[in-house]
Amino acid sequence: MSMSTRKAVGLELTMVLGMDSVHICGRVSGIYGPVPDERILRNIFRDAEPAKIDILTQSTEGCTFRARFERNRSYLSHVRDVDVRLERAGGKCRIVAVLQQLAYGQLPELVPGTYAFGTATAEDGLEVDFWVTEHVRDAVLLESIWQELDDNARSRLVCLVVDAVKKLQQLDMDAKRTRYELWTTPYMDFLSGVRAARDRRRPTSRVRTCEDGLEGIDVTSAVPDLVPVNISRSELTSLQEQVVLCHNDLEPRNILVQRGRAGHGYKLAAIVGWDKAGFFPFAYEYCVKDALLGSENSSFSWYALFKQQTACLVPRDSANTRLIRAMNLIYQSRKVASTSLGALAQDKWIQRRGLARHPDVRVGWTRPADGKPPKDIQ
Repeated sequence: MSMSTRKAVGLELTMVLGMDSVHICGRVSGIYGPVPDERILRNIFRDAEPAKIDILTQSTEGCTFRARFERNRSYLSHVRDVDVRLERAGGKCRIVAVLQQLAYGQLPELVPGTYAFGTATAEDGLEVDFWVTEHVRDAVLLESIWQELDDNARSRLVCLVVDAVKKLQQLDMDAKRTRYELWTTPYMDFLSGVRAARDRRRPTSRVRTCEDGLEGIDVTSAVPDLVPVNISRSELTSLQEQVVLCHNDLEPRNILVQRGRAGHGYKLAAIVGWDKAGFFPFAYEYCVKDALLGSENSSFSWYALFKQQTACLVPRDSANTRLIRAMNLIYQSRKVASTSLGALAQDKWIQRRGLARHPDVRVGWTRPADGKPPKDIQ
């Protein structure tokens, strides 16, 4: 694919590999990252020719596509469908692949396995990283069926997700491989994640490490009414000792379910979307839920059930309480200063449901005072 073709706006792609027509269900625009061309596909699949390519998602970083193979031309001798992620070389794709593979070691029945990872060259010379993973068949996003579930079915699925969280936390952090991967990710300690939560374009909060290294860190806000939070050195040490593998984006849009036997109910099929995964105290992931409600998650019932069932995983000590307060300060600072449509829409979503912050920072958002459950967005 030529550079001029890559920059063409709204160009629908159709490719021919050998004698098979390959239709890419997507469009290429100058704002998007790399998409599969014939040379990339040859680099990834070698002698196996996919019969069809469907682009599932596109972004500025790259795309995810599904490759489907004929029965007599299957991938790896037995695999007929795979999902492939493409990104410009040197991005976060490799890190996400490593973290997902660690998660697969803990949850092989719920985390898609990795078939291959490498670098390919597009026809225009662009270097891309590719990541080939297992395709979960006959599954749908939990987000698409959540509204049709009754309370018992919802609670049961959340319970299964929480069980998965507990298994992730059993990853041996002292194992040689785990320690190696820990130090090769950008989240080598939870403080990296705290700093990453700030708005880089127009900082509204600051994380400062005291020069003598003895007094911990101070998290302050540019918003005068927000009280600074100090996390002492001993509390930092305690939090570092509580670091576990966290997904950090366990929302219905990242959870796949399948119909149960004879079509009765749904069962948990897979957990996907490991882009935000890293090594943190679980309090970090627990607190992120508050910031995502009304934006990346539009279901209060999911939020409330997850918070209720995971509260026991957050130790009730000063270290975790101050970490949650620090994260809340960062997110509140960002919201006060933001004029984006997304932030305004999130505020409206919260207001329409009459939600309010509980005095206990661990609880997060709570139901209206009249006791009526807030409505989820349909």
